[in-house]
Amino acid sequence: MKADELKSIKISDYLLAQNYSIDKKKSTLNSMLLENQSGEKVIVTIGKNLYFNPNDAQDKGDIIQLVANRLHGYTHVTHQKEDYYQAMLALKNFSGQIHDVDMQERIHQAEKFVQKKELLKNLQGQTWNHHPMTNFSYLLQERKIEKSTLEHPLFKDRLFNTYFKNQESEHLICNYGFGKYKNNELVGMEVCNRNFKNVLGDHEGLFISNTAQVQDVKYVFYAESALDVLAYFEVLQQNKNFNTQAHDFVFVSFGGNIYPSKIDSFLKEIQNLPLSPSCKFISITDNDLDKVEQKKEGKKYDFLISAALANHFGTKLAYSTENPLYYTLTLEVEQAKKLKIDTLVAKQNQSIDQLNWPSTEKFGMYLIAKKQQEQIQLLFPKKLPLEENGFTDFIEKVNKNLYISHKAPKHKDWNDYIIEKKNQVFKQNTVETPKPVKEISYGIRN
Repeated sequence: MKADELKSIKISDYLLAQNYSIDKKKSTLNSMLLENQSGEKVIVTIGKNLYFNPNDAQDKGDIIQLVANRLHGYTHVTHQKEDYYQAMLALKNFSGQIHDVDMQERIHQAEKFVQKKELLKNLQGQTWNHHPMTNFSYLLQERKIEKSTLEHPLFKDRLFNTYFKNQESEHLICNYGFGKYKNNELVGMEVCNRNFKNVLGDHEGLFISNTAQVQDVKYVFYAESALDVLAYFEVLQQNKNFNTQAHDFVFVSFGGNIYPSKIDSFLKEIQNLPLSPSCKFISITDNDLDKVEQKKEGKKYDFLISAALANHFGTKLAYSTENPLYYTLTLEVEQAKKLKIDTLVAKQNQSIDQLNWPSTEKFGMYLIAKKQQEQIQLLFPKKLPLEENGFTDFIEKVNKNLYISHKAPKHKDWNDYIIEKKNQVFKQNTVETPKPVKEISYGIRN
């Protein structure tokens, strides 16, 4: 193999074979950080097949230079011709090992990671290359959203296709975007496709259904993603007691993580709506507390949003998620007396006592009320879902049905729910075609 052919071997492939691992958290859209067990780090420039050592400014270049500098089991920058020759021999040997099954799998995983980074990089430009949605294929076929929903006046002008050109294949790739708005101005997008999702532009914008004809809003439905909004709307249309032709409800998705400034932006946008004095806020957030990411601090979307809504539009509450075992709500003693908090606490803890669990497993599952002079702190156990730890009952009691929780069945979000339902219907309606049976005649032959 000639030097130019050897230089085409991907540096990341070679390093993976030398037991380096990709540090996905510290890699960026332009570079990949790899590190071995000894702590030696190499940064590879995505798309250029060049590297540099963040701890040695002289250690940089192409793959031949990288191997030459590491011939003796440690890093030593060299420019000797003999070292380059030995490096080329090592790379020739390596090129014959790439077909190893384990090696191919590691390389495949690295390539997927790089492809995702390149995809994100292409989507991070100021121009999103977006157009009103005309290609619905992914949403129809894989997310099982009906075309009538996608073309409904509530959502039609909020949905986009975003396009970018793959630099290697020159293929035009189509993604699916859900507009994020502030003051009815497009400021960002939730973008998704198969095995891919991202937020472009202003992360604090909201996906919000068309409000042009909305008056006297009686219901605000809020979700974690625009896909769940669309799915829930399909479920809602089956409810004969809810008039989906009325102009008195709004759907909102905050799309992505929740943090203080995003909550403030969420409340500001909601406050700008023509809310009815009897407006109800209905949580259609994910029912997925079994997922690892939902157990991380700061991921308790339903708690943070519902407590913020109660605090802003209803009874003033101070809330916190800092306690590792409990959600904390603080209210005035006089409020607590009016709401008969003691009764609520007793009722909740009685339900815990009735569980047939060993006493050791009940630790950290009781609702606690701490009285502090003029205030009372309510501690809701994080071990239990919000519907089971008394929090939902409390918010509804405090705010007279200001807040209502309507989550999908256990361990699902609303889009997962309709996908499963429609797949079940498809299986039921699919009848196996019987094989043709040769007809046997027992009559008189002519």
